[in-house]
Amino acid sequence: MVDLESERTYCKSGHHLPNYKIFKKVGNGNFSNVCLGMHRPTQEMVAIKIINKNMVKRKQIGDLTREISNLKHLNHPNIVRLYEHYETKNYLYIITEYVGGGELFQYLSEKGRMKENLAREKFRQILSAVNYCHERGIVHRDLKAENILIDSHNNLIIVDFGFSNRFCWSKRMHTYCGSPQYAAPELFVGNGYIGPEVDIWALGVILYAMLTATLPFNMNKLSVFL
Repeated sequence: MVDLESERTYCKSGHHLPNYKIFKKVGNGNFSNVCLGMHRPTQEMVAIKIINKNMVKRKQIGDLTREISNLKHLNHPNIVRLYEHYETKNYLYIITEYVGGGELFQYLSEKGRMKENLAREKFRQILSAVNYCHERGIVHRDLKAENILIDSHNNLIIVDFGFSNRFCWSKRMHTYCGSPQYAAPELFVGNGYIGPEVDIWALGVILYAMLTATLPFNMNKLSVFL
């Protein structure tokens, strides 16, 4: 169980951002923590991703820079909004809207499958957001139920663009990204991929999960992909 008092101390200690107050930690990764914060002038709650630059490789810094760059070009009601970012000698801060309704994965785990009408309505939101990205030459590459959050109006919001990249129809990518349960066959075969096809495959897995509250593949048998 998270000790909120110690997390408040962690998030406040050594982290001073203009116009922002930092509260408790609400998530973490291998080299980052996500804290709940508040924009002082507007009193709006925000999510502040704090990355310790001393703990990451140069390539990972490049991935974070690309994430920021891609989010700057996206403005869609079902994509997390980037507000701003700050960089110091030791830390990178990425400030986005706070989506506090939990993960789609958590929703399906606790409440079970969605009825078809509700699943259709919510999946359209995800599909609209992904299509918007593809029209602008951006592929997410890590779509999964854990990276889709629910806002206060029960809308679905796509987050975590850490693996996102620009794509070109005449050039193949070769980097493996994402989670095995949602990964397209192209990622396992080794012949490269353009980009949108891996998002489209993941969308199919997400829709299956929404309708059944299960995932379609047994990842102990990778042969199902080959």
